[in-house]
Amino acid sequence: MGLDPAIANVPHLLAWIRRARPTTFTRRDAQRATRPRLNTAADLDDALDLLEQHGYIRLRPTTTRSGPGRHPSPTYDVHPSLVAR
Repeated sequence: MGLDPAIANVPHLLAWIRRARPTTFTRRDAQRATRPRLNTAADLDDALDLLEQHGYIRLRPTTTRSGPGRHPSPTYDVHPSLVAR
């Protein structure tokens, strides 16, 4: 029996949050910090979704953007208990 890959990646992402202690971060920040472990976007999205479901992080509402260029990366707020010193 193997552990669900989505669940297996959560401790790695959570460890980065506890180590870096950001009050907010973007999906891109998390991707850069966890790249060796979470290789695909799906792995990262699954881990972010699980942390959000359990209240560790919260997705900020996005605003619509008009004009050329990429859409901004989703931004997450971190629960204060994770960044408390």
